[in-house]
Amino acid sequence: MARKSCIAFQKSSKMSFFHNAREGFKAKTVYPELSCKNEIMNDSFDSTQLFNLMYNEAKNNYITRTNQKMQVKKENLIWEAVVNTNKNTSFEQLQKVAELVEKKLGYRTLQIAHHLDEGHIDEQGNFITNYHAHLVFFTLDKNGKSLCSKHYKNKQLFRDLQTEVAEILRMERGQENSKARRLEHREYKRLKQATSPLEAKIEQLENELKTILNTPNIDTQLLIENLQNENKTLTKKLAKAQIKALREQLKAQNAELRGILRENKAGRADYGGLEGQVNEVKFELDKLESKLKTQNHIEENDVNNIAKQIENLHLPANFKVREPDKISKILGLDI
Repeated sequence: MARKSCIAFQKSSKMSFFHNAREGFKAKTVYPELSCKNEIMNDSFDSTQLFNLMYNEAKNNYITRTNQKMQVKKENLIWEAVVNTNKNTSFEQLQKVAELVEKKLGYRTLQIAHHLDEGHIDEQGNFITNYHAHLVFFTLDKNGKSLCSKHYKNKQLFRDLQTEVAEILRMERGQENSKARRLEHREYKRLKQATSPLEAKIEQLENELKTILNTPNIDTQLLIENLQNENKTLTKKLAKAQIKALREQLKAQNAELRGILRENKAGRADYGGLEGQVNEVKFELDKLESKLKTQNHIEENDVNNIAKQIENLHLPANFKVREPDKISKILGLDI
């Protein structure tokens, strides 16, 4: 199946500069021996310097223009676009996508990284690349005005952007108004490990069924019934694998947030707030599992909604992270 074009925006931070440049922590889906194939514009140092330059310019112009301090928080000024690519995508095409975003939204480019070192190993031992790129943007104009709020509700603008990105990359455009979302690297690996073998088998059965239906002079009824029954069984197994992957995703996200609470010596109320969110997701997963007692599949929207709930797990509203240490400040991580 041909990979479809998609550009998905999300709020980011200076930490993305390090991840994108493969400096410091690397996700488990990264294969370091392939990182030499990556293409990048601006490493973490250059990206940070460029951010500071743009921020100071916008802040000074805002103060001059309004005679007031700029109210926007630094941590809200870095947005990242994750772009689906394929083996034929060139870095020049990604630069054109960045230029398109600058033209359409007014954002200014801080960093571009084309990642060719992430993916998973399939059942046959082949490496399947998760082709994608990260385009990181500064979202204030030179006068200190926020461009995020300006475009936030303009859905048609983003629909047009999706279409033009597909044209630049020479890829098929993703389905318009789709509820699907792009998986982050940890979700991608877990879901692929759980579902790839089942998806391949289901596709094989569907192809066999088409072949039988197009073959003359044979009694197809029994063969069709057998294939359909096997397909139902595999579809149910696929649904169970998806639920299992969601539970593992929830466990990992919970562990990560609890680690932050532990490092910051959080109180019982903070842990309780997080536990309440986790229990809500567990309840939704239990409901999804109950559906499989009376049907052979689960809806893609249900899976996507729960995945979104897990992604949106957060620290309690009143919780405060400790001040960063001197080393973090030197590295510029305390935006």
